[in-house]
Amino acid sequence: MTRHTIALLLGSMVLLGCGGAASDGYTGPKGSVTGKITFEGQPIPVGSLVLFQAPSAGYTATGAINATGEYSLDFQGTNQVPAVSYVVQVTAPPAVTAPVDPSNMSSPPPAKTSPFPVRYSSTAKSKLEFTVKEGENRADFDLKK
Repeated sequence: MTRHTIALLLGSMVLLGCGGAASDGYTGPKGSVTGKITFEGQPIPVGSLVLFQAPSAGYTATGAINATGEYSLDFQGTNQVPAVSYVVQVTAPPAVTAPVDPSNMSSPPPAKTSPFPVRYSSTAKSKLEFTVKEGENRADFDLKK
């Protein structure tokens, strides 16, 4: 091979990215996703999680809810999520309990409760969906009883 041919081949490999596939196997467009999740207009508890699942593609992105109900999604250590359709699931923090009445400490401990309907924690029942587009995305959800 001549030097010109070798240089042309090396340049082509650089332009193609030496295979071009991302580490997650997805080579299409991606976007970032931020949003706010409320229940009946009020922010859901800190520590709740939002999960975006693309069952047909096998992709999952997650985000933690802050004190104002805001979140941003993470996908394999980055904020770039494959631009596909997702089923959205929301789960309460693991130890949400009813308020304790300090004047009645002889009563049994309060039962663990969910601050919003548990159907939102199941991809089969939540009925929340979102399609990520290339670029910045805003996905707000107000959960209902």
